[in-house]
Amino acid sequence: MPWAERAGPVSTSRTPRLAEEGSGLIGMVIGLGLTGLLLAHAGDGPDPVASYLGALALGMVATLPGALAMLGRRRPALFLAAGLIGVPISFISMGGATLPLLLPTGMAFVAYGRRAADSIPRVYPTIVALNAVLLGILSFAVMLVHEDPRCRSLENGITCSSDVVTAPEAMASLALAALAIASTWTLARPRPDEPEEAMPWPRPAAPERPGGTGR
Repeated sequence: MPWAERAGPVSTSRTPRLAEEGSGLIGMVIGLGLTGLLLAHAGDGPDPVASYLGALALGMVATLPGALAMLGRRRPALFLAAGLIGVPISFISMGGATLPLLLPTGMAFVAYGRRAADSIPRVYPTIVALNAVLLGILSFAVMLVHEDPRCRSLENGITCSSDVVTAPEAMASLALAALAIASTWTLARPRPDEPEEAMPWPRPAAPERPGGTGR
């Protein structure tokens, strides 16, 4: 018997769930936009490869909240992970370039509040989120731990930087960011008795047995 018939009347409204869909979409647009800007200004200096890898690594960090929120529709605990990791990542830019990430971060918290009861993960949701936060922060910090000063010549003189992102640091950052997504997705896996498919919202009421409650 079709689900709608078993579950009783279900609302046919297709109004978009702004928090659930927007947290991932807006987060990805902002993250990929920052990645594009970083890559557009990369390539200068004595090591262009390291420059491009560093830009890609920093862009990957900025994309983490949106990527986790995009996956949250199947595993709602990822909305909480996207919200928690989005808070520190929104402040990694001294110039405020990452502050717009606060918008999808707030939407991810709202989405988790709406979907938390839809699917219960095998691991406590707070642990799932803290895993993403820890690995996300490490993916950014690994680019700053070791100081690598560099100088380069310009037409009007020499410019120096107290620290640049080297190729090994960038590759380590990319690996940690990928690990953050993969491990958080795995930890958010539903329990065996919970379906993984995205349920309609609001969840349909349980069907009543024919003949009342006496049987």
